[in-house]
Amino acid sequence: MIKLTMQQYGGKTKQNHYTVLNNAHINVVNSDIIVGRHMFNKNGNSWMSLHYDIKNMNAFTVPNKKNKLCFHAHYSCGFGHALHAILYSYYCYLTYYKPLININDCLILNFNGDRHKHLKEINELIAEVEGITIKTFNNKQNINCQSLTLFEPIYYPHKFCYEMGQLLRNKVCTKDSKLPKVIALVKTTDSRKIDNSYNPRGNFNANKIKKIFNELNITMIPHHNLNIKQILQYMHNCDVFITNWGATSAYYNFLRPDQKCLVIKPNTYGHEQENICFNRSVFSNLVISNVVRNNLTLQDMNYLRAWLKNNIIR
Repeated sequence: MIKLTMQQYGGKTKQNHYTVLNNAHINVVNSDIIVGRHMFNKNGNSWMSLHYDIKNMNAFTVPNKKNKLCFHAHYSCGFGHALHAILYSYYCYLTYYKPLININDCLILNFNGDRHKHLKEINELIAEVEGITIKTFNNKQNINCQSLTLFEPIYYPHKFCYEMGQLLRNKVCTKDSKLPKVIALVKTTDSRKIDNSYNPRGNFNANKIKKIFNELNITMIPHHNLNIKQILQYMHNCDVFITNWGATSAYYNFLRPDQKCLVIKPNTYGHEQENICFNRSVFSNLVISNVVRNNLTLQDMNYLRAWLKNNIIR
């Protein structure tokens, strides 16, 4: 999502949930590249423990006059992983920082990037909900701060992230009876640019998946052409939400417990027994399909039609 370089010139102070670095200088190198990605396994998905360098830019920056807050963070390169990190950073802000600071002296740092634009928009949404000024930085810009606070990472803190997803949805969404009750937000060959360009393994054949949805009167929302508020408004008003296995399923954080989530599992994820982007103990109204091929053979299409019909309650 973001590639930065950071130098620290002063000391550090470690607290229970964060570490304060003094006199930090940050250079935004490329906001389209994941922070500190490294290849600990074949997919490049590895947990980053807290290091005092660019590998953990899950940060608040706090100079003299402004508390500069950065909710951009990471666990891995995918949308869902980064979404969880941002939501957990927001949780830490509400729990540990907001009671101690004057929000009128706060500035949220944001980073411009064409990929994962919805993550940038979630930061903007947080700023709107909290009434905090936000500033977006472009590539090759520098940020100097007298104090930089990094959060101690927790490995996919689903409970806290779900709470923040509910908070944001409730703040910005309204009831609209005209919106469809059964919607699909899936990664396809049409939306590859925005849907995790680093890992296109979950993309379904666009024409075939659209054909199935049209036959069953399922509204496939064009999420790559929508902003995050529009997506959340669709989600808030549906009864059934259809998505695919992988990072995209992390959108479940914005579903109410009474809504149903159907997850289509492509064969490129067929080896995975668990999806770390959702957690049944947090959201249990969830049904996972059998494995189907990404290109959707005739057999796969017939199976999906029957499976969707059986699980959609109108």
